[in-house]
Amino acid sequence: MGIHFQVLGQMGMDNALLVKLENYRKLERLLFDCGDGTLSGLPYSDILGVDHLFFSHLHVDHVSGFDAYFRANFNRTSKENHIWGPPETGRIMQHRFQGYMWNLAEQYSTVWQVHEVFPEHIYTYRFDTSEGFQTCHDLGQRKHSGVILDEEQFQVQAITLNHQTPCLGFKVQEKAKTRIDVSRLPELGLPSGKWLEHLKDPAFAEDTLEVNGQLFSTAFLKEQLLIGHPRGGIAYLTDFLLDDVSLVALKGFLQGVEVVVCEGQYLHGDLDRAQRNHHLTSTQAAQIALESGTKQLVLTHVSKRYTPEEWQQLLAEARAVFARTVFPDHW
Repeated sequence: MGIHFQVLGQMGMDNALLVKLENYRKLERLLFDCGDGTLSGLPYSDILGVDHLFFSHLHVDHVSGFDAYFRANFNRTSKENHIWGPPETGRIMQHRFQGYMWNLAEQYSTVWQVHEVFPEHIYTYRFDTSEGFQTCHDLGQRKHSGVILDEEQFQVQAITLNHQTPCLGFKVQEKAKTRIDVSRLPELGLPSGKWLEHLKDPAFAEDTLEVNGQLFSTAFLKEQLLIGHPRGGIAYLTDFLLDDVSLVALKGFLQGVEVVVCEGQYLHGDLDRAQRNHHLTSTQAAQIALESGTKQLVLTHVSKRYTPEEWQQLLAEARAVFARTVFPDHW
C-alpha cells in the first residue's frame, strides 16, 4: 500500500506516530501526537514536511515535544500549518504559541489553523504569528460524519473515546484506486483510447466526454466503466477506557484498516488499575484487533513501571489473543 508508518519514541517513554502517504504527485506526512523526545530521531526534513499534526488529547506526555515541532515550523510558509485535536485544543495551543517572546513578530506572515474535533462538528480557529498569537480568530464550525480531513488521495477519520477527557482515535485510509473495466467496452460499442484517462482523473469536471465524435454523459461512462479497489488503512488509538459501547464503536470504525497502532499500557493482571486510569491492557488491545479484523497490531505506549521482562510478557499476553501482534521494529 502507499501508506508507510513509523512509531516514534522508545519503549516506556513518550510515543507518537508518523504516517507517510506516497503517490505519483507528492509525499504527504501526518504526525499523531508529539510527546517528549519523539521527534529527536527524525530527519529535519520530515519535521519540516509534516502537513497535519493530530493530537489525541492534550496530556503532557502527548504534547510535550511540541516545542521542537514549533521551533522548526513557527514561520513555515511553504505549506499550510494545521493542528487537530479534541475540544479545548485552541485554548491550550494559544498558550503554547504565546509561551515565547514575540517582540519581532511583525515581520512574520505565518498562519496557524487549529481544529477542535467534536463528535459531530469541528470548530476552527486561526492564529497569526504577526500578532504574536494574541488573537484567537474564530473561523466558525462545520459538521462532519466521521471524516475530518478529506484530501484527493486519502481521508482521516476520528472517533471520540473516553480518557476522563475526550480522546480522539484516528484512522487514515487511502481512497479507492479506480481502474477501467475494459471488458465492458465491446458491449457498449466503445473503442479503447486516451479518452479513458479522463474518467480516472479527479480533476476532469466536464459533464460530457467525446468518444469517436459522439458525446456521452461523463457520469454514465464512469458508472459503466470504473471499478474501485479498496486501499490500505492505518489506525492510531491511545489512552481510553474500553467498555462494551466503545468496543462496538471501534469495530465499525476500524473496518478496512490493515494496521492498528494501539497502546498496550498494562499487563492484564493490572486490569483494575488500567480501568481506573482509563487505559488499556495489551490483552484488550489484542481483543480490539481480533474483533475488528485487522491484519496487524502494533503495541505502543507501554508503562515504564514494568521491567523489560514484563514488557515481553505484555507482548506474549497480546499474542495469546491476536497472534499478529508486534512491538515497533526499533524496540
